[in-house]
Amino acid sequence: MEPSNNKRNLYNDLPLDHLRRGVRVLVIHEGRSNGPVECSLKIVSLDEVPACFDALSYVWGNSNETKNIIVNHLSVTVTKSLAKALENLRDHSVSRAQIFDQLTLTIWVDAVCINQDDLLERSQQVQMIGDIYSSARHVVIWLGDGDEHTDYALDMMNSTNFQEGLSDLAISRRRPRQEEIMVDVIFKQVLCKSKWWQRVWVRQEFILATKEPVFCCGAKIILWDHLLYCFLSLPRSWNYPDVEKRWDDCRKKVASSLVNGDANNSIHPFSLHRIRESYRQRGALPFCDIFRYLLQNSTATDPRDLVYGMLGLLEQQDRNQITVDYKLEPMQIYQQVGYLLWKQHAKQTLSELLPRLDFHGIDNGFPSWVPDFASQPIRGWRDHRTIHATRPWRKQSENPFKSG
Repeated sequence: MEPSNNKRNLYNDLPLDHLRRGVRVLVIHEGRSNGPVECSLKIVSLDEVPACFDALSYVWGNSNETKNIIVNHLSVTVTKSLAKALENLRDHSVSRAQIFDQLTLTIWVDAVCINQDDLLERSQQVQMIGDIYSSARHVVIWLGDGDEHTDYALDMMNSTNFQEGLSDLAISRRRPRQEEIMVDVIFKQVLCKSKWWQRVWVRQEFILATKEPVFCCGAKIILWDHLLYCFLSLPRSWNYPDVEKRWDDCRKKVASSLVNGDANNSIHPFSLHRIRESYRQRGALPFCDIFRYLLQNSTATDPRDLVYGMLGLLEQQDRNQITVDYKLEPMQIYQQVGYLLWKQHAKQTLSELLPRLDFHGIDNGFPSWVPDFASQPIRGWRDHRTIHATRPWRKQSENPFKSG
């Protein structure tokens, strides 16, 4: 039986009740490390408290590079990126259980849990994604395959001794140790250049997490709180004459891991953290801030998702004025956003957004005031110091690994 027919049968057997806010979730079964992922698909309601599932945040990857997984005894085709994420989560259940407090993983995955061929279902589920990620027990972020270098860096960042050394580095401004330089190189040149940081959907998914997001790279797992602490404790630059050479030597050692990409195409990690803190304090983000901080330097396979991928962060009154319908053309959706920008938020639009927005030509039948979000320029990492948060993240010397 063809995989497409398998998917059709799979979803026909598990219809969603939109009024009950039903969603499908995957239960990952134990299996051989070299075998296909086997899982069960079932329906849960978002009205159930507490939530009984986690949610995966990942990059779909190349749609032409696929692999099959087994869902309810049917073969289902997914991208290699997703298959790899599920394989790693299955194969490392013991280390995963240390954070998730469970051996069996039940997880929401958009590519499988939504019938992507049904535009009505897809539109209905996209309206619920904000609730899905905010209801999930954990948001699990898949950065991609790991190797010996990323394994080393994440092991070090999870180490209490390493963390305490970083506290001393920040306070005393001593000369850095070799392992600190190596971790700095791997973090900035490999982990921060993962395509995950570039995608529009994952920014909303990260911000909506009620607990600290869980980052996975290959077999290794680290909490965002720990990852962020390392990022803040490592200096932006090293002020010793010999350190630049040592840093470059470390970069050569990890050459096989280096990601070909420009960090300017990504969002600054601390910017993302500050935006999340602002969202948690307010319960929503100001309409213009979405486009000022989050949409810049983001990418999406479907240009409609440049708007839909942010809806869960908006005030309800703004969200209600944007129609989620994948039958609409992108410019029709952008026109709805443009109307809100000029009609409801004109002052902030003129003062903060106008220099950052691109507008289409006059030859496509839409008014000239409609922004073309699909052609926004890359502008580099947004400086986190301009992002509003009512309280600081943590004192400089505070170490999250210290007990008591």
